[in-house]
Amino acid sequence: MIARANDMPNLPKLPFNWVWPLIAIGSTVALTALALIVFYPNLPDPMPTHWNADLEADSWSPKTVTNFLFLLLLGPVITILTLLGVQAMLVMQSGAITGPGGAKTANEAHRQWETYKATMTHMGWYLCLLNVIVLVMVINSLRAQPFAAGFVLSLVAIGVATVALVWVLLKKEKEIVKKYPRSPEDQAKRWGIFFNDPDDKRILIENSPGMNFTFNVGHTPGKIAAATVLGLPILILVVVIAV
Repeated sequence: MIARANDMPNLPKLPFNWVWPLIAIGSTVALTALALIVFYPNLPDPMPTHWNADLEADSWSPKTVTNFLFLLLLGPVITILTLLGVQAMLVMQSGAITGPGGAKTANEAHRQWETYKATMTHMGWYLCLLNVIVLVMVINSLRAQPFAAGFVLSLVAIGVATVALVWVLLKKEKEIVKKYPRSPEDQAKRWGIFFNDPDDKRILIENSPGMNFTFNVGHTPGKIAAATVLGLPILILVVVIAV
């Protein structure tokens, strides 16, 4: 059923979804414990902290649990904080869909709410998976004898996960738009995969081609949010490589 344009719905605020943050934290604790028990005792002192393109260590630091955990948990901390931030932002945005500066039509309101709900799930599993991939990659690099293809396989895994994310979001987007079609005016504000409307104060706008939500880059907060979330995989890899 297609909602009438002037029949604004009373949509509930989405609850914070703790499932994915707890899974991310739990998997991080489990893998960290495994690394401490199995791999840490076999590390030399000083232990290697950086490797060149030939997987030869070119930087070392004293072998301490603190140094080991710092190297191991830097990526997961960034990922988990981002996951919590995304969840919090979606909760906040879902409570203001029909408020001032929010959706202009019932269809837009329904699309926005359905988008936030789906995004909580799909960004949740994606960031959880990204967290595990990065953590396994770092654990492998800290082993006494790292698996030579570990870094390349990690990049491939991140690429596959990203493609899967885009695919499921595109599929969900088509379902939502079919049920709640966009107006010609709304379609005109699309700017590639982004939304460009300086008068709309929302950071997240439902939904762009290939994604289940998009950022409103018509104002500074939207630009910052887009750069932060979309640049996360690159940031983590740069940090891990630099360390």
